[in-house]
Amino acid sequence: MENQTDWEEEISLFDLINVLVRRKWLIIGITLLVMIVAFLAWKFVPQTYKAEFTVSFAESSFPEEFKGQVSVTYYGDEEPTLIPYSLALPQEKKISPERALLSFTERQKLAELAEKGGFGDLFRQAGGTVSASIDSLEKPETETEDNIKEFSVLISTRNEELCEKLAQNLQSEIKEELLLALNTQHNIRLEFYQNLLATLEEKQKTARDELLTFLEYNDPLKPEREIEKVEEALEALLETRKTLLSQQYTPLVSSPLSVESLEGLLFMPQDKINILETEIKKSYREKLADLEKAITALHKEKAKLELEKLKQDDLIDTYNQLLRDYTFWKEVKSSLLLSLSPLARDGAYPFDGKMEVGEIKYSGSGRDLKLNLAVGLVAGLFLGVFVAFFVEFWEKAKAQRS
Repeated sequence: MENQTDWEEEISLFDLINVLVRRKWLIIGITLLVMIVAFLAWKFVPQTYKAEFTVSFAESSFPEEFKGQVSVTYYGDEEPTLIPYSLALPQEKKISPERALLSFTERQKLAELAEKGGFGDLFRQAGGTVSASIDSLEKPETETEDNIKEFSVLISTRNEELCEKLAQNLQSEIKEELLLALNTQHNIRLEFYQNLLATLEEKQKTARDELLTFLEYNDPLKPEREIEKVEEALEALLETRKTLLSQQYTPLVSSPLSVESLEGLLFMPQDKINILETEIKKSYREKLADLEKAITALHKEKAKLELEKLKQDDLIDTYNQLLRDYTFWKEVKSSLLLSLSPLARDGAYPFDGKMEVGEIKYSGSGRDLKLNLAVGLVAGLFLGVFVAFFVEFWEKAKAQRS
């Protein structure tokens, strides 16, 4: 039984070989056709080579705008007034590192880079197949550091040598120009803050001098101070009058006399005591009369000062404006000094940002004619054998139906 099976398998294998021999020209033809297609693909289908690397940077910590608010209390106001301020770098002086980075996508920039690197001819031969793109990379908030911006740089061309040279030179040039742009921006901001500080100091000095000059020739608060003094004097006189009024009808023995005087009164005749009381009461009346005159005079003085105070409104307004200017520029300068880096004490503000360029990653492979033909040969043989068996099966099935 086993011998019969082996014989049948040998016959089946022989039949297979026989089919291959009979259909050899079909197999050879299909194989040649596939190899021709592989050759044409090697010849005409372009191969794209790519190089990619990342660029990340953080700008200077010096902002382009300094803003806040100052609390100023004007004379006569109970609540302070909040005065906002915003001092920004002029638009024409602003430099964008992103713009410097994106400039490398321009064809003219790539051509200049190729000439500088010594492969200008290779770049021109590549024609319009060279392209560069720079895209911003978005990261999750949990992975993003403050002020860190990251970009992906992609170079695409059909020449492998040009792709490598352009990527290496572009990587080096970006390092140089982007760092230069970041430092230039830092220096511009630093100069802006230094000039701003000098301006604030000058404005504070001017405002202080104007306020002191005004106060030297004007005293808008004099009536207020004089009124306060008059009120204090009036209060003292009124208190004295109250005391005298309470004492003028007090019996002599109850008067605030010394112990010796009280002992003397015990042995003094009544008529003399009556005379003494009359004299004391007369003295009280004279003192009270003098007090009334003084109080009346102070009331008149107070009324005069209050009238004068009403005439001081213009001076008060001028004083408030000068006080506002001085307080404002003084507080703005103080806020600016507090916002600057501690390195300000050393007079140095080095660039505190950073810039990093990642490694270049290449993709795309070279085209090898021998490899292409070998792949075409193997693929052609497999396809030819498959077609040969398919045709054989088709013919047998057709013969059986007829």
